[in-house]
Amino acid sequence: MIFALVLLAQAGSLSGTVFEAAYAEVALLQGGEVRAKTNATGDGEYSFPKLNPGEYTLSLNGRKIIDFTLAADSPQTLDLHDRLSTNVPGIKIDEKAMKAKIVKSVTPLYPPSSRAKRIQGPVLLRVQLNFAGQVVDTEVIASPHADLAEAAQTAVRQRLYQPTLLNGSPVPVQTEVRVNFTLLP
Repeated sequence: MIFALVLLAQAGSLSGTVFEAAYAEVALLQGGEVRAKTNATGDGEYSFPKLNPGEYTLSLNGRKIIDFTLAADSPQTLDLHDRLSTNVPGIKIDEKAMKAKIVKSVTPLYPPSSRAKRIQGPVLLRVQLNFAGQVVDTEVIASPHADLAEAAQTAVRQRLYQPTLLNGSPVPVQTEVRVNFTLLP
């Protein structure tokens, strides 16, 4: 009996809203295997109660959206924006490759209201850069709270990257940027 109570006390949960995609399929993967799957409601809400703590990948309608860590005994919220970037100018370059090209970076400010409510987690942004490596647009893909999304966007908009060259000429770029907001226990 005590063993079951310990497991229950260590369970976490994940819930949120999928914007622009009512009834979307939301899946959680670990090690490439589906661990849990649900469909969002007509209002876009989804929920995964009683999850084991650990590393997860969240997918939306079969597309990987974000990797995150679920802590024990921790309810986590992750709102998702299901927007495909089809007509966006620029070549797509992954986040790891673009990290090496950062010339100027600003640390995001943790919103006091989010800190007080102990809201934490990753914010994933789609970022567009112009020919000079300046951020010209940011779009939220996933976020635990709107305040964290705003703080992440404010910091990322101030970044400057080395221009990306294609055949010797600078080109606009589209990439993703992950900003982690973590509170110490």
